[in-house]
Amino acid sequence: MLTPESVKSHFESNGIKFMQTPDGDRFGLGWSIGRHHVQTEVLLHEGGSFVIFRTTGLARVPHGHPAHAALLERLNEFTFKYRVLKAMIDPEDGEVTVSFEQWCTDGTVEAESFGRRYQGFLRFVETVLDAVDDCLNRNDLKRQAC
Repeated sequence: MLTPESVKSHFESNGIKFMQTPDGDRFGLGWSIGRHHVQTEVLLHEGGSFVIFRTTGLARVPHGHPAHAALLERLNEFTFKYRVLKAMIDPEDGEVTVSFEQWCTDGTVEAESFGRRYQGFLRFVETVLDAVDDCLNRNDLKRQAC
C-alpha cells in the first residue's frame, strides 16, 4: 500500500514542490524536461493499493497530422516493450499521454521506493518527449518512420 504520507515525505525530503488535494489522494507537479514543461499527477486509488502516475497536456498530435501515424507506431513500440509504462495518443483530441499504473498490495511502499518508481516514470516521459520531437521534426514523415 502507498500512503499519501509516503508520497508527501518523498517530495518534501527532496525539495520538490507539489499540490495535494484535500482528501490527500492526488498530487500535482510540474517539471522542466529539456525545452518542455511537463505536468504530472500521482493518484492513489483503493486506499493506496493502486497508484497511477500520468502526464497531462504533454503534447498534441491530432489524427490527420503528418506525424500522427509514425508517432503512434513509436509509442506502441514503447508500450509493448515496457508494459507497465504506457504511451498513447487520445483519439479524440490527439493528446499524447504517458502513464504508469501499479497495484501496491505487498505491504507498505516507503518514500524511497516510491521515489525510484517516480524517477523511472520521469525518465520514460523524457524518452517519449524525444520521440515526439523526433517525429514532429522529420522532413519526410510519409515515407520515413520516426
